[in-house]
Amino acid sequence: MTLAGSEQEQLAQFTPNLRRKIRAASRKGVRVKLGREELLNHLIPIYQKNMHRLGSPALGKQFFAHMIKACKKEEATIAIAYFEGKPIGGGLWLSYAGFCENSIFATLAKHNHLYTTYALHWAMIQHAQGRGDHTYSFGRSTTNSTVANYKTQWPVQIHPLFHNSTHPIKNTHRTRNLLTTIWKHLPPFLVNILGPHIAKRIF
Repeated sequence: MTLAGSEQEQLAQFTPNLRRKIRAASRKGVRVKLGREELLNHLIPIYQKNMHRLGSPALGKQFFAHMIKACKKEEATIAIAYFEGKPIGGGLWLSYAGFCENSIFATLAKHNHLYTTYALHWAMIQHAQGRGDHTYSFGRSTTNSTVANYKTQWPVQIHPLFHNSTHPIKNTHRTRNLLTTIWKHLPPFLVNILGPHIAKRIF
């Protein structure tokens, strides 16, 4: 999404329904805080829970701590959404040369009626504008997925990404679906321990 020069110009590019959802999040009491590694303890549990729900191992806190430490202050930002003082969603945005991208993003499903995702993206869009960034990326999604359809509510340009392999891929979907189902049914304490060790060999 190309960023406008001001907040009002950006809002003018949104549909009335999108503006309504952004205002609704604020009206319902969702508040967003921006920071860096000091917010990791609020982000990681939400991220781990969301990845478990999706059936995928989550990268560990140490990975993100090292990533943020390696970035300059303006290159890595964590945003956390709070409701009644408790974290209900968050994400990590990486920026370079005026391009700001949503790298990881997770919310607690039971609070989605509060329009958490809209509050988070709008807060980061404002932050990126304030820095003078020219582009805000919502990150990659599978074509025609629920997440991809959500992102098209915003005035975005869609660019296809192609995954290639130097070796033949056999039974990918069957194996992936089986492993995903097994992972979803493992207890949270176990996936939180095993997840980082597995994820670092996958992502």
